[in-house]
Amino acid sequence: MDSNGQNQQALTTDSLDQRRPSWHPDGKSIVYEEVTNNSLISYDLSSGNQGVILDQKKLNKYVLYGKMQFARYDPKGERIVFTLVESDTVMNLVIFDVKLTTLEEVFINPYRTAYASWGEKGNLLIFHSRHNTQNISDDIYSLNQKNNSINRLTSWKKHDFCPMFSPDGKKIAFVRSMENTRPEIMVMNSDGTGQVQLTNNTDGETLPNWAPTGDKLLITAFRNGHFQICELKIP
Repeated sequence: MDSNGQNQQALTTDSLDQRRPSWHPDGKSIVYEEVTNNSLISYDLSSGNQGVILDQKKLNKYVLYGKMQFARYDPKGERIVFTLVESDTVMNLVIFDVKLTTLEEVFINPYRTAYASWGEKGNLLIFHSRHNTQNISDDIYSLNQKNNSINRLTSWKKHDFCPMFSPDGKKIAFVRSMENTRPEIMVMNSDGTGQVQLTNNTDGETLPNWAPTGDKLLITAFRNGHFQICELKIP
C-alpha cells in the first residue's frame, strides 16, 4: 500500500499461510515466511516472481529443525537472519548466506531468543532473549559478530522485546510491557542508555518499524477492539 494507507494491493492470493514480510534493502523485493510449508520466500515486486530461499529440506541438511520466523536481510542483502522456533520455550537465531547458501547458528541457548534486527553496517545484531532470566522475562541484547561479544541492553522486571535499529544505527525502538497495562513503545540509544517512553495508551502498541528518514515509526496499535497500523512521530 501507499505510505498513507491507500491503494492496498494483495501480493499473494493463494490459500497458504504467509506472514511477516520484510524488505530487501534495495526496496525491489521482500522476504516472507510461508508457515504452511515452513519456508522463506522471496517476492519480486516488479515481476511478481516468487522463489524459495530456504525450506525445511535445506534446514535438515544442517541438522536444524524448527519453524522459521522474523526473517530480515542484512544491509547489503547478502544474508538473512531469522528465528528458528524449536518449541514455545526454545528459540535460536540463525543466519542464511544467500550467495553461499550456507547456514550459521549465531545464538543458541535453551531459552527464548528471537526477533533479530541488523545494525547499519551488518556487523551488529539486536534481539530479545530470556537467556539471563531463566525463561521468565525478555530483555534486549546486542551481538557483535566481529568478536562474538554479547551486551545486555535492558533489565526490565517484565518484558522488553521487538527491538529495531534506526536507519543510522544510533537508536533502537522497542516494546516494553508496563505494569498492569498493555505494552508501550520505547526508544533508546544503541548502547541501552537514554531510554524514553514514546506512547502512553491503555490499549497498547507493538512491533515498531523505522521510516527510512528516522523521524517516525510504523507501529501496530490495538484500537476499538482490533489492531491497526499507525504512524508515530519521534519527538
